Amino acid sequence: MTAPTITPTGRPTRVAGLLADAPAELAVRGWHRGDHVDEATGAVDLSGALRLAAGVHPYDLPDDPAALQALCDAEDELTFELGGNPTSIDAGEYLAAWNDHPARTAADVLDLLERTHRAITTATPGSMTPAETRLPEASFSRSITAEPGR
Repeated sequence: MTAPTITPTGRPTRVAGLLADAPAELAVRGWHRGDHVDEATGAVDLSGALRLAAGVHPYDLPDDPAALQALCDAEDELTFELGGNPTSIDAGEYLAAWNDHPARTAADVLDLLERTHRAITTATPGSMTPAETRLPEASFSRSITAEPGR
């Protein structure tokens, strides 16, 4: 039996789309530290903005497997851009800690999204994204689960 060929043609495009759309969510809602969304103001953190860009509430995960994978890949790419290794740490937790640092600003978050988007969109078409070229293949097959109370 021959294994199916997996072609990730659309994955970089979906990830780049999330990274490009998240700043618009931050512009509309405002940036927040401490949780995915401030229920009083509607402001969101980095993860909340990515989830909104994926079409779900800031506490939810996409039901669509491709959208969920794009969200996971976007978190991995952002973590890698910050110098983290998504093969050895949970990218979602890493980004939450980075977002919530007392010295962090909305400008820092927007800069990270823009830098990471640029890194992905300037990669050679059909090639692996920057993080994939430097990390073991297994790191890009992770998935995330909803946290209790989130």
